[in-house]
Amino acid sequence: MNREVLTSLAVDLPNALRDTLRIARARGTATSCLLAMCPYKSTELRSCTMLRLRGDDYSAARLARHHLRDAAEAWRLSPQTIDDLVTVAGELMANALEHGRGGTVTLSSALTANALTLTVTDEGSPEDRPLPPLPPGPPPPDVERGRGLLIVEALTTRWGSRRTATGLMVWAELPASQ
Repeated sequence: MNREVLTSLAVDLPNALRDTLRIARARGTATSCLLAMCPYKSTELRSCTMLRLRGDDYSAARLARHHLRDAAEAWRLSPQTIDDLVTVAGELMANALEHGRGGTVTLSSALTANALTLTVTDEGSPEDRPLPPLPPGPPPPDVERGRGLLIVEALTTRWGSRRTATGLMVWAELPASQ
């Protein structure tokens, strides 16, 4: 497939999935096929999403934000929670796109009774290791970078990172306010 076809599919897929979820809810059927693909295993799991995007295309951050906003609205989360989720996802996706090797970036989210968990996994680079602790304060005002993880820290109840077999996974947890 050429790049235009893939881009079109990437733009249309979240809308198609949103429509599928709306139809399933209207019919009262479960979305067990989506839950079966979810990497989270919990008796409290209410719903989850997973999206794989190209790690060398900066528009993937925009697609991830739209995907999560649609999912969070379908889950009937509060507007503040949705905004926080989208902001955190944007920051984590931007880091994965900037520091990963390219390849793919996988975004997943899971809604439980008490929490909303978001993970962003990239294919990493050879020197990857878990992220260091945050610096004691924000960068100087004249520095344009270095605030993303401070934003994540401010908007989440907890977050962290770990190496995976293929790269680096950064996760964040927010309260599931509905």
